[in-house]
Amino acid sequence: SIITDHIQQTKVSIPTRVFPRASFIDPRYQLHLPIALTLSMFLDILCHAVESLLTVKATDLSREASFKALDHLGVCWRDHLKDKITVRRLPELSSDNAIPFRLQMSYASVYAGIAITIAGTSICHGLSYKLTYYTGMTHGKACAVFLIEYLKLCKEQGGEETADVID
Repeated sequence: SIITDHIQQTKVSIPTRVFPRASFIDPRYQLHLPIALTLSMFLDILCHAVESLLTVKATDLSREASFKALDHLGVCWRDHLKDKITVRRLPELSSDNAIPFRLQMSYASVYAGIAITIAGTSICHGLSYKLTYYTGMTHGKACAVFLIEYLKLCKEQGGEETADVID
C-alpha cells in the first residue's frame, strides 16, 4: 500500500503481511480504464517483477512468482500490445475483445504482487515517489523511467548469475 505524505512531500510504502484466503480475478473491471493508465499499469507490474527478482531479499518463491509475472506480461506484449502500439490501435484494449489481454494483466499483477510482498521492490520504486508527487506522472511510468539504468547497474554489479537473468 502507498500513502501520500504531504508533510514530507512524497509517497511512502506501507509494508503488509495480510493475505486473502481467496481472491477473485475479473478482468472486466479493467475495461473502463484509459489506455494511458493501462500502459502505466503494465509498466508498474513489469517493474514489480523485475525489481523483486533482482533484490537481495529475493527467494526461490519470489523469483518463481516474478518469472510467472514476466511470462504473463510477455503474452500481453506479444499477443496484444506490440503490433497495436506501432499502428495506434490501442483503443481496442477497452472493448470486450480485450478480456484475454486484461486477464493476462491480472495474472501478471497477482504474481508480481506475490513477488514484491516477499522480496520488496528497489530503487526504481523509491525514486518514483517524488516524480509522482511533484509532476503527477503515473506511478508505473515513473518507476519505468529508472528501470533501464537500474538493469544496467545490476548487470555491472551483480555478477554472472544476475547478468544471465537480465539477458
